Amino acid sequence: IVLFWTSNIDHFAWKVLGGTIGSLQADTDTLAAFATMGTQLFSQSHDQGILLIAPVGAIMWATLLGLMIVMKVWPQVTLFTFGMGARLLIGFAAFFYFLPEIIAGIEDSVYVFAATIANATIY
Repeated sequence: IVLFWTSNIDHFAWKVLGGTIGSLQADTDTLAAFATMGTQLFSQSHDQGILLIAPVGAIMWATLLGLMIVMKVWPQVTLFTFGMGARLLIGFAAFFYFLPEIIAGIEDSVYVFAATIANATIY
């Protein structure tokens, strides 16, 4: 995402979409097609985001449940004394463990979004 925004690819995408909208006649079929494309992009971004973060999120959820059980059994250990460090350590470990899959998922996401936009643009 940082690469997308820092390389100004968003400007190119808006230029292509703006040129496509400007070159088409404004009838209801065209507006419906663009509304469908927008809905598809939104849905795909949600699906791709869930696929990218699901393994790390599941591990963080399991860590939080484990810490809650430890805090219930051993009340002297609070979330701030032990839990924050444990969550950071386990979260970074999970992130770096799943980093190759996350990078491959980002690449797949770019292809999915590019294919959707390419199918909808004629400019």
